[in-house]
Amino acid sequence: MKIRNGFVSNSSSTSFCMYGMFEDTEIGAKKLFNGILNLIKNGTITEKQMIDVFGTTKFKEFDGYWDDCLPPLLEKLDCDFISIAFANSYLYIGRDPSTIKDDETGKQFKDKTEEVLKRIYNVNKVDCNWLLEVDENH
Repeated sequence: MKIRNGFVSNSSSTSFCMYGMFEDTEIGAKKLFNGILNLIKNGTITEKQMIDVFGTTKFKEFDGYWDDCLPPLLEKLDCDFISIAFANSYLYIGRDPSTIKDDETGKQFKDKTEEVLKRIYNVNKVDCNWLLEVDENH
């Protein structure tokens, strides 16, 4: 299954391109969900906001679709430029290069992306890279 939100393809054989990180789907989804729970603990979002978006605060009860649930939450966190995709058993999360602002340098683009991902995952360091997912049908 492939879920895409706002990704730009640079060639006919690329499904998406982003600057960010990826992990095994199950591990990545659990980490992402737990990171969002930490946003409740530190007061960034309320438990009610999480329930409004995800329907639960327990990962094992979450049976929704990330592409439906995550964008409204990211909008509430003022980081709706972050995109998420699931492809080939991996969760990809990051920023589409088309969201770079006219007055933003490449370093600022990367730094802002990394800061948001650290905030979402509630960690001090993230390992980000340019990610390309190739469509195997081309």
